[in-house]
This record gives sequence, structure tokens and C-alpha cells, in this order.
Amino acid sequence: MGGDGGIETFFVVGDSVFRRMETKMRLKLILAVLALAALVMPGTADKVDDLLLDLKFGDYGVQIAAIGALGEIGDTRAVGPLIEMIPKPSGYVSYEDDSWKRSIRIAAVQALSKIGDPSAVDPLISIVSTSDDHWIKMEAALALGKIGDPRAVDALIGCLRKSSPDLLQAAAEALGEIGDPRAVEPLIEAIDYSNRYDASTHSVVLALGKIRDPRAVDPLIEIMARGKNQPTRLNATWALGEIGDPSAIEPLAYRVLRDEDSGVRRSSAEALGKIGDPAAIEPLISALEDPVIEVRNNASLALSKIGMPAIGKLIEALKDENSNIVDGASDALVLIGEPAIDPLVVALVSEDSLIRHIAAGILAGLGEPAVDPLINVLKNEGSEIRFEAAVALVGIGEPAINPLIVVLADGDDGAQAAAAFALGNISDARVVDPLIVALKDENETVRSNATEALITIGEPAVDPLIRVLKDDSWEVRAIAAEALGEICDTKAIGPLTESLEDENEQVREEASKSLAKLGGANPEELKAMMIGALEKVDTAAVTVYMDQTIKLVNCSETNETLRNMTIETRSVGDGVLNVTSRTMKMNMTTITNSEEAGKIVSDIEMYMVNDTLYTNIDGNWTRMPEMHEEMWDQSQAIIQVELLNASEIELIGSDEVDGEDAYKVKVIPDMETYTAIVNQQMGSIPLSTLNITEVLEGSEMNWTICISKESHLPLKNQFELELTLTADIMDLSVGGVGEIEIGIKSNSTGFYSRYNEPVDIEVPEEAMNAPSWHDTLTSQEDEVDDLILDLKFGTPDVRMNAAWALGEIGDPRAVDPLIGALDDEHEWVRCAAIEALGAIGDIRAIDPLVGALDDGEEVQYRAAMSLGRIGDVRAVDPLIRALDDEYWGLRSEAARALGRISDTRAVSPLIDALQDEDEWVRKAAAEALGEIGDARAVDPLTSTLKDEDPEVRYWAACALGEIGDPRAIDSLIGALKDEVRWVRSGASKALGEIGDVRAIEPLTYVALRDKEESVRAAASEALEKIQAD
Repeated sequence: MGGDGGIETFFVVGDSVFRRMETKMRLKLILAVLALAALVMPGTADKVDDLLLDLKFGDYGVQIAAIGALGEIGDTRAVGPLIEMIPKPSGYVSYEDDSWKRSIRIAAVQALSKIGDPSAVDPLISIVSTSDDHWIKMEAALALGKIGDPRAVDALIGCLRKSSPDLLQAAAEALGEIGDPRAVEPLIEAIDYSNRYDASTHSVVLALGKIRDPRAVDPLIEIMARGKNQPTRLNATWALGEIGDPSAIEPLAYRVLRDEDSGVRRSSAEALGKIGDPAAIEPLISALEDPVIEVRNNASLALSKIGMPAIGKLIEALKDENSNIVDGASDALVLIGEPAIDPLVVALVSEDSLIRHIAAGILAGLGEPAVDPLINVLKNEGSEIRFEAAVALVGIGEPAINPLIVVLADGDDGAQAAAAFALGNISDARVVDPLIVALKDENETVRSNATEALITIGEPAVDPLIRVLKDDSWEVRAIAAEALGEICDTKAIGPLTESLEDENEQVREEASKSLAKLGGANPEELKAMMIGALEKVDTAAVTVYMDQTIKLVNCSETNETLRNMTIETRSVGDGVLNVTSRTMKMNMTTITNSEEAGKIVSDIEMYMVNDTLYTNIDGNWTRMPEMHEEMWDQSQAIIQVELLNASEIELIGSDEVDGEDAYKVKVIPDMETYTAIVNQQMGSIPLSTLNITEVLEGSEMNWTICISKESHLPLKNQFELELTLTADIMDLSVGGVGEIEIGIKSNSTGFYSRYNEPVDIEVPEEAMNAPSWHDTLTSQEDEVDDLILDLKFGTPDVRMNAAWALGEIGDPRAVDPLIGALDDEHEWVRCAAIEALGAIGDIRAIDPLVGALDDGEEVQYRAAMSLGRIGDVRAVDPLIRALDDEYWGLRSEAARALGRISDTRAVSPLIDALQDEDEWVRKAAAEALGEIGDARAVDPLTSTLKDEDPEVRYWAACALGEIGDPRAIDSLIGALKDEVRWVRSGASKALGEIGDVRAIEPLTYVALRDKEESVRAAASEALEKIQAD
């Protein structure tokens, strides 16, 4: 095999197998197939005629691409020409050998399969019946199956009887797709009962399952019994389930209980469910104790499909000692749903407490349909059974509220008590008033349960309970006073203080007890005790939960790297801190979600030793040396003593943290001290330029601490922060970006424990030897080869991140792989590749990027952006055409790109774009005309100074300044009166750039009198520039 240096090989494209193909030819074919994406574009129906010409006159690479494109388009006009290609490829083509002819024929058959037109059936039958080419016959058989025309059945049956295994497999697969019963007996005859795994037998079994004819049951049972390989038995069980004949129950039941392979047991359970015969109930219940959870889950699902007949046995199975059987039976009953409710209610009143408890849990899972039956149980049964019904109603939740309120108002004592218990545990504010009424009930249990319910509900019950302190009944007043003490809301302090004067001694006693709970410590004394305790702390353990939402809104496209987006993060971490040795260890998992990048999970390990921070993110260590000492001295790991000293504390109640009683206090921080601390910490982080004082002045903050009543140390710290960053705060000085806002919401909770226990923190050696952040940023070049492999073979997320990373590194070796990624099926991978090509700036990317201007919107405008970054004049004409595109984002980015390239051919089209209906396009056109600097744009730009959009006016002014033509002076002087400050600033700068003395007087006036400091500064700078010139 394979003489003359050829390589015997199989190369698969779609369903095709090409045999004996030389290596060079295969590479040519790969390139031809990759070219398909460029042919299949929107509006492809109009390209069919061109593709048919390629089919007739192109070389073999063009023909392969044309055939593939015609198959994707699906236009029936291509059927006849494709059929003609099968006997002998046509056209002015010189083939290197027969393998290329075969590839053309096979591609034509595949295309006919995709088009699916019945007119191709007879020619394909002819191929199956008469062709000498084994591989083409196989493709034709598969194509007939996809078309699904019964005319093909006889020919395909013929393939079963005199075929190689590959052709038999294709014919069986096709017969299964067609589903004609005539094929059943021939398929049975084609079964190989040997114990070896055979792909053709696999296809025969699947085909019999798809046809669903009972004649296949016995042969399939025999296969299942005789087959010693797992795939054969697995396929047979699936096929028997599809046929659904009850005669298969016994052998399937044997397999579900006895087969050595869990996949076969799982499939057998599924098949029994599809058959749905009650005879399968007992073996399926036995299968619920299978050691493999997937088998148990399928058995539960199968029992639920059998439905009503299985309910009695399933309820009986709830008594089993095996927890897996109990869980599986419960799941099946929930899946059966409403028909199981009445039998479960019967189980709920059983004498067996365990059965009652399990039945209650299942009824809770059934939801609203179970409410009325459970309410009836609540009204009519004994206390223990009522309790189980109440528990179930709590599990159902909201749908049970109104029926429970009715029972609370009008039931017997036992039902009322159970209803009060359930309503309290549902904890809905709507139930407060009915529970308040129940406080007056004559029955002590009802009153007690109503009280507990109100305490469980908490804050929503406070105001109603305060009102009840004035009730005529002293018993009700005493209950209210007790409940307010348990809820521990400080708004009750005043009313409870008044109750100390109540005429009833019991009320006065309960009020006094509650006041003691609410005000057990003076806030200032408590603060002093906490600070004193903290000063003695050497070590502590901490667990942190943090949720953050970052929302970027109203972005100006003057900064093209920003766009509207929302990022949500959730972080969970735990660690230890040793104050004495100045060491800390923290492990954290962060989950980030955004529409752009999807879900990203990162595992982070951190150590801090004196002034060095070591960080391990997803297995990569980095080191940040020479941190400021304030990062330690003001560490958030333990509440800052300095900040607490300068803050006010308000006692707001009591709480329980990990079983320990605690005071709950609200901290009102001194903002001057807090700002100083945050500024010190931010100063430790490279590249931090925010004005923290200005940021915090506009923030909303809520800080609460739970302090141990015994040790006075913090047990829980909750910190909520909401703030907005604007362009001014972030010091973004580009004109017109004042609309940028970054909204940040942060909610973090820390739990502190194991104070002053021995802690020995040892930094791993690999962390000590890790590169610094700077070293990491400069060592990326060695990663290029790995990133290129990720770009080719990774998951979509990996490919996207690899493209971005290659763009950051900028190595020219990445250009060709990135160009190849422009054909990736995932839009965001293509977007990342385009941005990377723009960042690298290699002119090899010009033509591919021009082609990407016809892709989807997200891709289009990035392609224009990258063409601008590369700056090659070959992109000018395509970008000019893009100015007429219907998508405003592409028009605006094309205008910017033309400005960067600065070719004068773009001047007239950009002048026309100043009249575009979209303000972003007009703004970009003005900016671009300024970059080009052609005097033809002066008059149009002066007219644009009156545009309705202030950002457009700003960029028109800047453009006139860059062009520097004195004809713009009068119009720019007029723009000094614009209502928007940055337009006036832009006009001032432009007048300074032009340098005409006529501007001195109006600029002097603006420098002295404008109400905005930034405008006065711009005018002053312009005057200095004119005088200097």
C-alpha cells in the first residue's frame, strides 16, 4: 500500500473519508475548505450563479469551495450541476491524481445531502446500486438517509446484503433515518451476534430502535443477552426502549439489576420508563439502591413515567432502611406530581412518624396543588400530624399563606396553633396583622405560637407589636413586650421604656427584661471594651464573603476601549493573620460573570510578609515587593482601632454568631480618618490614580459589627458600599467623556474566630522565588507558541483569551494564526483576533480585516478600528464604502480609522458624514477631518459648530484648531458662547492653535469672566500660545 513515497492516510471532512491522498494535496484541500466562510455571506442566494461558474470552470480548490458553499446555501438550482459532477468532475481542470476526482465527487454528494431536494434521490440510488467506488457509495447512502425519501429503501437494503462493514453501517444508518418498516427484516438479518464490537452492528441496532417495529424485539433481546461488550448491550437497551414492547421488560429488568456496566443499567432503567408497564415497578424500585447515582436517577425518572400504578409501591418504599431507596422513591413521587397527592396525604396520617415526615417533605416539593389537602389535615388531625402538615406548608411557601390565614382566624385551637407556626416560618410581612390578632386568642398554645412566629418574622413585626403595647389586655401587652425584646430592634426602646409605667406588673417585668436585652451596654463603653480587646489580639482567623457589581454606563466613544457593560463578582475566602510576626495567609475563590466574557472562576492564594505580597492566581505565582507599611498597619483583616476610635457607634440590637451571643452595632465612620486610611492603602498599589477623597464624598456606606457579649471581640463584620466614578474623578481629560460613569456596589461580610491561637504561617518556596509583577509583564514573549496552540485548539473562552494575549504581546509570529481565527465560529473569538491584529499592526492583516467589514456588527466596527490602527492606505477605499453602511457603529469607527490613516481621498466622504443621522458618526467624522488637516473641511466644520450634539460641536472645534485655517476664526469666537463648557474649552484651544490676533479680545473676556474654571484655564493657555507665537 502507498507506493512512490505516498502516505497511506484517512482524512475526514464532515462524513467523508478520503483515502490515499498525498500530504501536499491534503494541505491544499484544507485551505480550500477554510475558504468556504468567505463564500457563504448574507445575500448568498445572489451568488449561486457565480458559484455555479466556479463549479464549471474553477480549479479543484475553487470547485471544492464552491461545492461546499452551494451545499450551505441550499438553493435547488445547484442540484443538477452537482449531480453532473458525480460521474466525472467537469471543467477545465487538470487533476494530479484520482484522489482529487474522488474528493470532488464526495463533496458533491455531501452538498446534495445538505440541500435535501427529492430530485437528487434517483441519481443517488443509481450511485448506491451501480457505482464501483466504495467511498462514494457510502456517502450516497448517508445522503439518501438525510433526504429521507422511501424510494431509497430497496437500494439501501441491497447494500445491507452485499457490502463491506463501512457501507453496511452507512446503509443501516440511512434506513433508520427513513424509518420504513420494510427494512426491519433485512436489518435483523444483518446483525452480527458475535461478541466483538462492530460499528455496523451498532448502526443496525440504532436503526431498529428508530423504526420502532416489534419484530425487532427478540433479536435485540438476544443481542443484549449475548453481547459481552458494553456498547452493544447499551445500544440494544436503548432500541428496546424506543420500540416500547412489554415483552422486553423481563430482560431489561435483569439488566437494570445485574449488568456489570453502570451505563447499561442506566440505559435499561430509562428503557423501562419508556415502555411504562407496571411490571417494571419492583425491579426499578430495587434499582434505587444501585451504587451509581445516575442509575438511581434514571430509575426514579422511569418510575415517575409509569405514574399512578407505581405510587403505592413507592410510598411503601419510603419505609425502606436504605436511604438511597427512600430518596429515589421520594424523587419519583415528586416527578409524578398531582396524582400522588392523595396517597401521600394518607401516608401523612400514618402512625409511623418517619413516613409522616418523609411524606410531608414530598408534599412540600409538590407545591401549590398540595395546599388544600394539607389544610384539611391541619384542621382535622392530631397535633403531631398537624405539625407535619404545617412543615409541608412552610416548604410550599407563598401559595399557602392565604389558606393558613383563614385557618388562623377560624380554626380550632390545634389548627390555629399549627397555622401560626407555619406562618411564622414562611416569614411574609402579610401575616403580621393576623398573627397580632392571634395574640388575643384564649388558647395559650395559639398565643405562644403566634408570638414565636412574630419573633421569627422580625423587623416587619416591630411596629405592629409596638402598637399592641397599648392593647386593653395586659396579657397581650406582656406578650408584645417579650417579643420586642427577642427581635432586638432599637426602635422599641422608647415604647418599652414607657411600658415600665404599665399598670400591670407582668407587663412591666417583660418590658424591663427586653430593655436589658436591647441596651445591655452603653455604646461608648462597648466601643472602648472592643478597642481594648482588639489591642490584645495577636492572631485571628477570618472568613470573607464578598459580592460586587461594577456597571459601566453612558460611555463616550471618544475612548474606544470602553463600552457599556456589567460585571458581577462573588468571592469566598478564608485565612489567618499573625499581627506579631506581620504575616497573613488567605485563600479565595472568585467567580466573575459578564455578558462579554461569560463566567470565569479564579482560585487565589495570598501571603503577606511585612512589605511583600505573594499572590497565586490559578496556579501562577507573582510577587509584589516593597508595599507600603500602611497595608499592614491599616489591614482590614481586624477592624481598625484608629478608625473605631474616631467613629460613632450605635447599638441596634442583638444577634447570634456561630452560637455565641453578640451585640449588633452600627459604625458611623469618621470620613476624614476613613479617607486617610484608604488613601494610604491605595498608595501601596501600583497605577492607583483615583482621588479617594472625592470618591468617598459621594459614596453610600453601611457598616455593622457583631461584638461578642463575653469577649467583646468582633465576630462578624458587614460592610456595604455604593459609589460612582465619573470621568472627572478618574481624571479622563479627553473632551466629551463627561458622561462616563462606573457604578460600584460592594457587599462584604467577614467572620472572625480563633483569636490568639498559635498561628505559624510559612510562605511556599515557589512563592518566594516567584517573579515580581514587573518581571511577569515583561516575560510574555516566551508564551507566544503556547498561546498560538490555545488559539487553534482551545475552547471558545480559551481561544478568545489567547487572541487578546497575543495582541498584548505583539509578536509578529501570531499574525497568521490570528488571521486564521477570523473564520472562528464564535463571534467573540473573531472580535478578539481582530483587536489583536490591530494591536500588532502588521500589514499582512489588511485584506483579511477588510473582509471582516462584512461580518456581524460586533466584528465590523472592530475590523474598522484595527484597520485604522494599522494605518495602511489600502484600507482607505473599503473604509470609505463603510461610511454608507446601515450600522452606525461601523460608520463611526470607519470615520475614525480614516482619520488615523489621513489619506486625502477620505476628505469628501468625511465631509458628507458630518450630516449623518447619528451623532457618534458626525463626531467621529469631525475628529477624522481634524487629523487629516485638509483645508477643504474648514467651511463644513464651521457649520458643524452649530450641531445639536455638544460632543460633535466640541470635535468640530478641535478639528478646526488642528487644520489651523484663519477662515474659522469668527465661527470659533462665536463658539466661545456655547452653553456647554467643554465646547467653549475646545473653541478656546482651537483659537490658540490658529494663533490669529483677532481672537485675543474674546479670549481675554472668557479667561476673566467664564463661570467654569476649566474654560477660563483653556482660554488663558490659548492667549499664552498666541502671544508666544
